[in-house]
Amino acid sequence: MVRNEMDADDIVQQTFEKVWLRIDKVDFDRVKSLLFKIAHNCVIDQYRKAKTRREHEQHFMSGTSYESKGFEAEDLLNQAFNSLRAEYKSLILLKDYEGYAYDEIAETMDMSLSKVKVYLFRARKEMQEALKALELSQA
Repeated sequence: MVRNEMDADDIVQQTFEKVWLRIDKVDFDRVKSLLFKIAHNCVIDQYRKAKTRREHEQHFMSGTSYESKGFEAEDLLNQAFNSLRAEYKSLILLKDYEGYAYDEIAETMDMSLSKVKVYLFRARKEMQEALKALELSQA
């Protein structure tokens, strides 16, 4: 999900640290689900921190803006993906990038199976609309 081995190692360490600090409250029958949920929340936290950092860097860049540059397909996809809300991003990453089954995603995200399917549909639809808007703005 983070596309960086060092960041992934940090997240794993943070996840196990959080479980270790609450070891007396851990239900070992559901520890896998707990680990996924904590790791997922750590990824979201890291993404938010990185996004804030990128926004500050963009603000202080000299007069060039991303809108004035030509976009490659990957840039368009990234920009459309980044326009989604965090919950939708997580669902798309878990299903399409990581390959989890719907029931695994439902357990990890603490959602019903039908809610996962509906949210994934909406996320993909929003991403499709964002891509169309970006393509039109580039033309």
